Amino acid sequence: MLSGIFIILLFFVLGEWVGWLINGFIPGSVIGMILLFAALCLKIVKPEWIKPVAKFLCDNMALFLFLRVWALSMRLIFSHSFGRLW
Repeated sequence: MLSGIFIILLFFVLGEWVGWLINGFIPGSVIGMILLFAALCLKIVKPEWIKPVAKFLCDNMALFLFLRVWALSMRLIFSHSFGRLW
């Protein structure tokens, strides 16, 4: 499981780096997923390596979305109440 997390984060960082090199024309997370897809198609990365982590992330996607919406709503509430904080 730890190697799967490392692989997914590695492709995320590679995508962010490539996105930085092209001045953010395409978001780095999208580039990372394209690179991961290419690595899976070329059999550089075996699906068994990342399947448990991918399943965990997909199963808990609603939780991650809820936390993001909550954080954005708190930011909106506090920015209207106290001025710009961030």
